[in-house]
Amino acid sequence: MTLYLDVIFIENLVINFFLLKAVTLLLGIKCNNIRLLAGALIGSLYVVAMILWPERIFFHFSSKFLLSVVMVSVSFKPKSLKIFIKSFVIFLLGTFALAGIMMALDMSYSTVQIGKILVSLLLLVMIFLLIREWIMKKYKNCEYQVRIWFLDRQITLPALVDTGNFLKEPVTRIPVVIVDMKALEEFLPEDMYKMLSENRWTEEEKEDTNEYWRIRIRFIPYNTLDQESRVMMGFEADYVDIWGGDLPETRKKAVIGFSNKELSKSKGFQALINPSLMD
Repeated sequence: MTLYLDVIFIENLVINFFLLKAVTLLLGIKCNNIRLLAGALIGSLYVVAMILWPERIFFHFSSKFLLSVVMVSVSFKPKSLKIFIKSFVIFLLGTFALAGIMMALDMSYSTVQIGKILVSLLLLVMIFLLIREWIMKKYKNCEYQVRIWFLDRQITLPALVDTGNFLKEPVTRIPVVIVDMKALEEFLPEDMYKMLSENRWTEEEKEDTNEYWRIRIRFIPYNTLDQESRVMMGFEADYVDIWGGDLPETRKKAVIGFSNKELSKSKGFQALINPSLMD
């Protein structure tokens, strides 16, 4: 059998990049594509080395394990051991799953070059993800305005598109706009603002709250950068208007999530828009 090293190298580069990119999407890790490409490149060079020097150390389990550690470390630059372990485990599971799929397809369709078909599909998916990411970055560089409507109240806030904010209310799947809590001081009823800013949402106090507000309160689970699970409080607005940049004024349904931390010290923006609201 004739082996073409350049073809093998490119196939592995595409597959490795796709697997690493999938990990970032599953864990919500913000990662530079150059780092992902570097990690994928290391894996591809390793495969070429295995072919060129088949009797060497490259086939040992310890070497392959170390390769995975290096690829994950280079690609994601994890900030904690917890994030590293999660990234490492998901990357390995993805690798084994993909290898199993390719083996099963190869056994079922021996006359078809399954590897090339799979790589082509992965390449298309990868191109789609990169184009989508480029579009999101374009939105991110623009300043927007968000007008929040609820009953007879409205408030307009400066906002940015946060490409890392894909939060949705778990029951209705409505996208979440994260808003600086202090910016809502005049918008929310006084007792409501005090209760929410102090995280005092007990059953007793809940009953004392205005009914219109009470039925709109929502709880949004999310993970912090170090992958800790937390819950954000918010409310379902009647709707929000978004405009700015190349975007004409658009009306959408959204849940307003409360951030007790200041989003911008300079007050340049007071809300973070979910990218799905820009479609």
